[in-house]
Amino acid sequence: MKKIVPLLLLSPLLFLASCDNEPTNETNTTSSMEGSSTTSPTNTSQTEVSTTETNQTQETDTSPSETDEQTFHELDEIIGVWTNEVEDQTFAVTGRDYITDNKKYTITGTDVRDENGNDNYVISWDPDLFFEEYGEPKSSNPQPFIYDYDSEQDTLHNYLTFQRKTDDEQIHYVKDKLAGNEPVNLEQLLEVDDQHLLAYWYKATAESEDLDEQLAIVYQEISIDYSDLKLLTDEEYEQYLSIAKEIEDNSDYSFSDLNTALPRDIYNWYTDLNEDDNEKEVTEQLLPKIKEAREQYFERKDKSEQPYLDEVEGSDEDSKTNEADEPDEEMQEHIREKIKEEFPEDIPKDHIVYDMELEDGRVNIRVYENKEFNLQYQVGFVYDIEDDKLTKQTT
Repeated sequence: MKKIVPLLLLSPLLFLASCDNEPTNETNTTSSMEGSSTTSPTNTSQTEVSTTETNQTQETDTSPSETDEQTFHELDEIIGVWTNEVEDQTFAVTGRDYITDNKKYTITGTDVRDENGNDNYVISWDPDLFFEEYGEPKSSNPQPFIYDYDSEQDTLHNYLTFQRKTDDEQIHYVKDKLAGNEPVNLEQLLEVDDQHLLAYWYKATAESEDLDEQLAIVYQEISIDYSDLKLLTDEEYEQYLSIAKEIEDNSDYSFSDLNTALPRDIYNWYTDLNEDDNEKEVTEQLLPKIKEAREQYFERKDKSEQPYLDEVEGSDEDSKTNEADEPDEEMQEHIREKIKEEFPEDIPKDHIVYDMELEDGRVNIRVYENKEFNLQYQVGFVYDIEDDKLTKQTT
């Protein structure tokens, strides 16, 4: 068994390389082994895991919703982002997906066994969904991902050793953005494990370049894995966005202000009111309840032994950005395309995060790279709306 495992571990990466026309550091590391690994014997028990589990056929939508996506709780211990800095390889594991090299593998089954005191994970995935998303290579030999988990060292091991990544600044950034743009507040986010949150974020930046879509993906992941939070999903989610906009238009409360009053409560209060009342009357009836709920929220926050949002360097700037107005989606898309056309050499190739702030007839843009699970500032731009002119910021 020990002699053939390294070959089996390489085959998913080789398969990935054959699907991608732009080789990465990860695929380059394994390409020299292609001849031997594609003809290596396959362990019988691993094959059974791949073929006997039910394939998942539902694709993940970028809008939050209650789905039939199967969650594999056997993976709870290793959910997070893992990296080997020497070989420049990084991947993430959620309860439903394995994400690496900017590609998502939908998990269909897991097999966890005790081997010499360590947990051995065999993670099967759905080739059909992968082919549908990224194209089918001329030849392939899909294999499960296999890792040994050392709980004492908190490492995953195959032919390399992977360390679990963490980044307080990125956790702060994601929580701050979620609480300002999705119907969830910082008190609720205390219940979300940081490693889960970071894995969701890694997945989101692999699937989309748009910050709103990225946050929606993270919100959806939380709504699935943390059902006790009773987050709004599907029609309730869409209805709440309209409700929140209505209250914003008829009061001094922002979207993030309303989050502190708990979105589900606001949704229930609103739906219990008389439908014949106009928007202003409805808001007037809701405001006293919202005010009281917010006061209770801040009382709990002041008494909490755990900070709702840990302070990190740059947090004040993030908070100001969170409160600032953003351009509409059509303008954001126009700006993103304009940046790619006029400054293609100045932006990262993948894992891109755009942050845009509307101010006095212009849009201030910051571009980050999320490579290797580390949100790093890359470049800034200023977009003049009237002149449709994009200017690169100099440092």
